[in-house]
Amino acid sequence: MPEFNQVLQVFWLLFIGFLGGCVGFITKVSKDLRGRTVKESVKKFLAAIFVSLFTAYTSFFIFLKVFHNEVGLSIALSGIMACLGTDVMIVLQKHVIALIERKFNNM
Repeated sequence: MPEFNQVLQVFWLLFIGFLGGCVGFITKVSKDLRGRTVKESVKKFLAAIFVSLFTAYTSFFIFLKVFHNEVGLSIALSGIMACLGTDVMIVLQKHVIALIERKFNNM
């Protein structure tokens, strides 16, 4: 059974990810929804929230390892990542791949 602190961390992560998704939706996607039906708007909103939560979840564990288990900082940075969305994740992925390739080339 998970500890209360772990459950609280996951709750905060989901809450921050949801808020980041709402902010990202309002700033990026909502402008494209003019003249669309409510059903299409709801689908876009749910998709934005799902991507935001996934981005927050994955970036949380990356930041948790990078910053040596600093939970508060990791949650805050993952909230920023959730707001920025997948654009930053693609750039981060390219940098990580380049880093791994350099490590293997130096062996």
